[in-house]
Amino acid sequence: MNLQQVMLQMMQSNLNKNPLYQRAQQMAQGKNEEQLKQTAENLCKNMGIDINKAYEDFQKMQQSGMR
Repeated sequence: MNLQQVMLQMMQSNLNKNPLYQRAQQMAQGKNEEQLKQTAENLCKNMGIDINKAYEDFQKMQQSGMR
């Protein structure tokens, strides 16, 4: 196992302990892509987050290597 795999495993372990992450997993379970998109849009709207900006920020993190 390389360092990246170890780090990902540690992050996954920590996420699984997070109640918000657990709830997100439950909300996503059994949904198709369109349903997931609608759920994300509703969550962002309820929290006052611009989903397009959030997605853009997410893509920037991915490109900068913060995976």
